[in-house]
Amino acid sequence: MALQPYCSPDLEAPVEEAVPATIGEHGIIGTRKIPKKKLTGLNAEWFNHMSAAEVLEKVGRETFFAYPRITTVRNPFDQLVSRCHWQMHQGRGSYSNFDELKAYFRDLILHQNWPDDREIVFLDGEYIIDHVVRFEHLRNDLGRVAETLGLDERYLHLPHTKDTGAARRGQAVAEYFDPDTIEKVRRRMAWVFERFNYPDTPDTRPRQ
Repeated sequence: MALQPYCSPDLEAPVEEAVPATIGEHGIIGTRKIPKKKLTGLNAEWFNHMSAAEVLEKVGRETFFAYPRITTVRNPFDQLVSRCHWQMHQGRGSYSNFDELKAYFRDLILHQNWPDDREIVFLDGEYIIDHVVRFEHLRNDLGRVAETLGLDERYLHLPHTKDTGAARRGQAVAEYFDPDTIEKVRRRMAWVFERFNYPDTPDTRPRQ
């Protein structure tokens, strides 16, 4: 979303989370906020969270490797708590107290098929990302990428979406986890921990 203006004919056009897919002379913008099972037409060709292999297949190897490849990462423990609340918001669970929420979270981590995002950043086993924007350092990292690529930072929008802070009610991320769920996240998201030096255990500080 932050880089969308540079792929648009109008740099000053407002950026919203829900958009249809578009292709123009300035670039390609994938659709956002449409369930994958409901995607049709151009929206079914270009959508958020596409794998590197899917993008390469559509643009070709020469174009794929001619452009800088940028992705975002986030502390996996925090990311999974956020995902839990996002699923609840989508009507995929409910709870009346924190014990019920923690039970749902444990089932999500241990038994549900949540994404590890490897297919987005690896291609044929090779890590193919040039620039990484860390969620925890969003503004600074985006500024660094813009400076490196020579982008005018006046148009670098930072829309605020998917905020699950209120739903957490001040609970520390560590309170959602137990040894089994910590081990599962550490193992499945090993590529993030190894490359970006995130702590091996979830944050014990209360959410603000």
